[in-house]
Amino acid sequence: ISEVKFQGYLSENLTITDSGLGYVKITSEVLKKYNVDTATPANMINSFNYIKEILVWTFITYDEKNAIYKVNIRSKGPIINEIASKYNGGGHKFASGVRTSNAEIIENLLKDLDNVCKEYQETII
Repeated sequence: ISEVKFQGYLSENLTITDSGLGYVKITSEVLKKYNVDTATPANMINSFNYIKEILVWTFITYDEKNAIYKVNIRSKGPIINEIASKYNGGGHKFASGVRTSNAEIIENLLKDLDNVCKEYQETII
């Protein structure tokens, strides 16, 4: 039941930009509140592929124990692994991730993902 409640939290706290980027920043406190671990968001990310309004979505989870941000990224069109590589991450065209201890990188990554959504929308119009 804790995972079901946590998925509700993710749904309620999903931010969606005009360009089609969806993201949730998940703190250690939220993980503790819902009694889930840092792997839980990664296990749930594919459940958000049904949302019509988003092209790319990401969960940014702060892992307090290791003092890093775990960023899971998925896409329904825009190529995201090139952006993940820019931030020392990797993966596939539509499923990638980044690990970083630098909070500033997270903001830059979100901007780049938003831009790739915007560019993608311009190609399909």
